[in-house]
Amino acid sequence: MAAPMIRCFSSLHKCKESICHLHKLAIHNHIQHRNLTILSQKYLPTFSTDNNRCVNNVYFCHRKSLSNGQKRHLSIETYNKYFTSDVPPIGFAEKTLNTFHDFTGLPWWGSIVLTAFTLRTFITFPLSIYTAKIQTRLEKLQPEIQKISNRVRFDAQHARSQYNWSENKTRMMYKSTMRNKVSELYIRENCHPRKTNIVAYVQLPMWICLSFALRNMSGASPVMNAESSVQYADFKTEGTLWFTDLTQPDSTYILPVLLGLITFTNIEMFYLQRADVSKFVKRVTYCFRVMSILMIPIASVVPSSMCCYWVSSSLLACLQNVSLRIPKVRRFFRIEKTSSESSTPFSDILQNAKSRYGRKKH
Repeated sequence: MAAPMIRCFSSLHKCKESICHLHKLAIHNHIQHRNLTILSQKYLPTFSTDNNRCVNNVYFCHRKSLSNGQKRHLSIETYNKYFTSDVPPIGFAEKTLNTFHDFTGLPWWGSIVLTAFTLRTFITFPLSIYTAKIQTRLEKLQPEIQKISNRVRFDAQHARSQYNWSENKTRMMYKSTMRNKVSELYIRENCHPRKTNIVAYVQLPMWICLSFALRNMSGASPVMNAESSVQYADFKTEGTLWFTDLTQPDSTYILPVLLGLITFTNIEMFYLQRADVSKFVKRVTYCFRVMSILMIPIASVVPSSMCCYWVSSSLLACLQNVSLRIPKVRRFFRIEKTSSESSTPFSDILQNAKSRYGRKKH
């Protein structure tokens, strides 16, 4: 019995020597010690008399560690599967851009801007109007919801004293009843709060598809072939002003900075439209502010065609949001007036900006 134990510990000792050697190789290849320890534990053999198994396990551990230490790249197969014109949504976006270009005869920069404005005007803007109407209905329901809440709370407290309910059960019954009552109101008025997100549900996929379509058409795709490059060679000459080559990033950083400023302005317009905002809205606003700043370095490395589309789309979105704050425009689109609507929206925004960003007097 002692002989197998001696052979076992001898085998384990050899494994430890191999693992020490593996640590040196890992340091040489900049592999983290933690990953190495996990892999060593995973492939460390149990008490065995087979020395070859121990060596083989350490060898496979060494190979797996080296492979984890290498830099991984997005494979061409993955890009072909999700991001080329062979994917129906991206292919449709590319055909849409080509249709605008062929029909109007405009240079590519004009076709890109016109496409962005057309999609924003005839798809996103009607959805924004619909969202404003849903928000109006939700706001008008608040007094009724408050009355129901008071009545349900009174009934829950009465039931607690009558049936000896615990505080936890009373709270649960109140929340359950309120959830059902409010849901009935949403169905009656056809104004579920989730419908207010319809613009994002439509705009975000459209924005992604058009962005990748422009990326592929600009020759920035890793799978572009010679035929595709020739087909969209006019991207190199049909820019405008300082970005004449739509296949290259904007070296002047004017477009990226414009994108960041327009996006930031749009966020601040939403944030300043009300005098009092919740902590949740403040936190979300901070996140979007950071995102608007991060868009600048991202836009500085993509082709100018993509950045041109992003700036055009963001600019029109900002103009549309501003227009929907004007009472006359809201009446024109039959958006009902609410108690929170201001007759001087822009003056209120300036006043809110002064109160929030101005220096407070002590």
